[in-house]
Amino acid sequence: MTSAARAAFATLSAVAAPLLACVHAAPPVTTAPTTAWITSLTSAHQAAADGRFGAADTALATFAAAYAGTAEAKEAAFWRAIYALDPANAASQFGNVVRHLDEYLRDSVPGIHTPEAKALRAMASSLDSLTRVVRSAQEAVEQAPVEPPRATTSPKEEELQKEVLRLKEALEKSNAELERIKRRLTGPVRPPA
Repeated sequence: MTSAARAAFATLSAVAAPLLACVHAAPPVTTAPTTAWITSLTSAHQAAADGRFGAADTALATFAAAYAGTAEAKEAAFWRAIYALDPANAASQFGNVVRHLDEYLRDSVPGIHTPEAKALRAMASSLDSLTRVVRSAQEAVEQAPVEPPRATTSPKEEELQKEVLRLKEALEKSNAELERIKRRLTGPVRPPA
């Protein structure tokens, strides 16, 4: 380093040092109060574990409304979908699951659970479609007129029935002939002459 460069560096250091001393480190920027998120999520987990899925959804929806646009509000949408998808949730509707997962996946910044959300969304969409098909089929069955079973027989069945009747008649004739022979053989015994 040349002496001119050293002098410029020393001057710059002398001027910059007091300025840098006035700069304070900014506190870390939080997108939502961590304690509020932890409290809401814990409350939702407990409510869901107790089978109170409506309360779990309300806790997460309230948090998401209060801290809209935050990463935690985005995660709230994921957990709302999870609780709506739980088979124990009697009020569950796959349409709500898809809506919550679409909300979660809408943001261009990937969330913590993006791969899981994509897979769950595909499954929920398929289940929603299957549920509609089953419901439609059940309605069609319920609305269909009930016809009494027909007593028609096929030509082959008619032939078989005729054959059974013919065989019965032949058996009756054979039995009658056997009975006649038996009577004849067991008739009065004649003494030998």
